[in-house]
Amino acid sequence: MSEYLPQEVLIEIFLKLPTKSIIQFTSVCKSWYSLITSPNFISTHLNYQDEYLLVRHCSGEPVKEIYALFCDNENFDQYAQFDFPFECYSHFNIVGSCNGLLCLSDDLWGYRDRSYIWNPSIRKSVKLPEPIFTYRTYGPFDHTLGFGFDSVTNDYKVVRIVHSELYTDWVPPHAELYKLSTGVWQDITPVSPSCMYVPKIPGFYMNGTCHWIASKQKGGESQNMIVLFDVHEETFWEMMVPDSLVWNFSGFFCNEFVLFASDESLCLADSSSGNDKTIDIWMMKEYGDPESWVKQFSISSRDVSFNVGVVDEFFSMLHGGRQRQVAHFLVKPIASRKHGEILWRADNGLLVSYDPVAENIKNLGIHNANYLPYRDALYVNTYKVSLILLGKQTDYSAGDTCEGLSCLCKKETKGGRKFHEGNTKRGMRIVSPLHISGLMYMSKMKAKRLRMIKQKNRFQADTGDLV
Repeated sequence: MSEYLPQEVLIEIFLKLPTKSIIQFTSVCKSWYSLITSPNFISTHLNYQDEYLLVRHCSGEPVKEIYALFCDNENFDQYAQFDFPFECYSHFNIVGSCNGLLCLSDDLWGYRDRSYIWNPSIRKSVKLPEPIFTYRTYGPFDHTLGFGFDSVTNDYKVVRIVHSELYTDWVPPHAELYKLSTGVWQDITPVSPSCMYVPKIPGFYMNGTCHWIASKQKGGESQNMIVLFDVHEETFWEMMVPDSLVWNFSGFFCNEFVLFASDESLCLADSSSGNDKTIDIWMMKEYGDPESWVKQFSISSRDVSFNVGVVDEFFSMLHGGRQRQVAHFLVKPIASRKHGEILWRADNGLLVSYDPVAENIKNLGIHNANYLPYRDALYVNTYKVSLILLGKQTDYSAGDTCEGLSCLCKKETKGGRKFHEGNTKRGMRIVSPLHISGLMYMSKMKAKRLRMIKQKNRFQADTGDLV
């Protein structure tokens, strides 16, 4: 059918369709399959998508992982929820999120090595092979991972850094690299710097680079730093933290730093001040220049707190059914919002939004299980629906549907209202006259072609009878 329409027109039509419809059209004919699964179309489709906030939290009884998309607006409306197809002992470690893909690792206890690259929008996943350095081959170890995109080669990569002797502090780590394009692990230990990483804390990805908080011995003291891995060049390099945070005179490895991004700048949260529960937020004004670290603001948990109503039968009986208000404070920054607010995990497991200008806190209504091993499972990152992995032979077939994929065809708010149409980046309605008329045209042309074929076959049959 595609021979009746220029490819440019087909692309314009497809880009305005819901993701579910695009996937279904891969079964129409080979030319449509080739077009939709081509890297160029997948990249163009990604650029047309709206940006959401992906939230993973663990809750329920029994506890389960919940992955959902939220609109970054005043109401923090839920847009869609994905089916989570994997199982593990507690919860997966989210290594990172990039272009609609999630990298998941079942490595919480150190001796398991199951990892996946997962596209929840289209229910596609790739299981990574067993890495080179494992508990079975190297004994006890500690490790960290990073996930990123090589925009030059259009490839996705996972870097894994392993300290093969868990109880020896300063053994140079091993390093290995997985490429989605090759499907194998490669030993890159010779380029790995000799330092100690915060175990099981994934690298923070931005600007084509993975970032980890690390430390090394210098002059008998522990020196804090940031180790970076360039996903394209496949090289490591080191960058200093703010001067006041370089030296750790306590002799213990400092794991009180958190890296995140705000206003497209690298930020560092420091909660190492001690019992006063003060958290300093630093921002690197010029990326890559350690001299450009600037302290943006400090938050004292004693000054910035919020109340949450809890059910207390004795209190309710004394006070006419009212709930008891319990004060809570901020623990850890997780991500930033487009209007400058910062998302935090509170001490009770709630996800809250903090406005550093107005100095107010908003409870977003998402509660993560607040006990081990789920306490640090709360995860937030920007997300776009994508078709990446669509042409891969993976754990799921392209035609499968699930709650997550179906929900991408309708937006649902917390109030239960449903919207069957959405907007693209260019402000066009998904169900537009252009794609409807285009599909009607192709349908008519297909019917006309079938009639011509039938007439031709009938004529040949009649001619054969005459002969």
